[in-house]
Amino acid sequence: MALTRRRCLLACLPGMLAWCAAPRAGAETRALRAAVMQIEPYGMLDAQGRQSGAYTEVFELLGRELGRPVEVVGAPYARALALLRSGQVDMMLAMPSPAIAEVAQPAGAVWSLEAIAIGRAGTPLRRIRDLRGLIVARIRGTDYGPEFMNDKAIHHYEISDHVQGLHMLLEKRIDVLVGGRPGIFYAMRKLGVQRSQLGSAFPVNARDVQLHMSKKFDDARLASEVRRGMAALRTDGRIDAVIAKYSSGLPRE
Repeated sequence: MALTRRRCLLACLPGMLAWCAAPRAGAETRALRAAVMQIEPYGMLDAQGRQSGAYTEVFELLGRELGRPVEVVGAPYARALALLRSGQVDMMLAMPSPAIAEVAQPAGAVWSLEAIAIGRAGTPLRRIRDLRGLIVARIRGTDYGPEFMNDKAIHHYEISDHVQGLHMLLEKRIDVLVGGRPGIFYAMRKLGVQRSQLGSAFPVNARDVQLHMSKKFDDARLASEVRRGMAALRTDGRIDAVIAKYSSGLPRE
């Protein structure tokens, strides 16, 4: 009887060892999930309905750098923050803001983004104080620094994307559109808006887009790996190359 039990245990031993090792193997290849704001050219759907855009490509590069899959989830800004808060996604690329600071930790600068203010042709704008008394639209949840955000004389209006903002600007429902330079000019090209239809632009501020990691992300080793991978992409110019590709042919001023 004892001999039979011993043989049974020996026969099962390889399977037991494989089962014990499985969680460690799974942890090594754990897929990462990233939220990408659906704001062109950073996040959008291509002609086949697949997720694309500059930030999508950056996360694809990160996955190759790390040797592990990165699943990209496209979402509006508020939804992306909710996904970070719940831990359903691990990370996101965005400019710093009080809203994202509540749900994620900054994990390193990725690239520098200049925000501009632009109105209709004939609207003289040279500095932030020129926006006082005007209806100024920006994408919901974005933050362009205290001088702009805290000026009570500016009538802030939140929009879903730059395409909506340009429509409202040309229809005279708002006076000024504020947003990242590539995003505004990309939307102009998409809508066929001529540069002559809009006035001169001035910079509201320039800030680093950061990699933000969910506060629910509790794997310190993997978090360090992600930060290292993103830093490598920035150092060797691969992120700048992606941004340049999506900015190609856009107006410079």
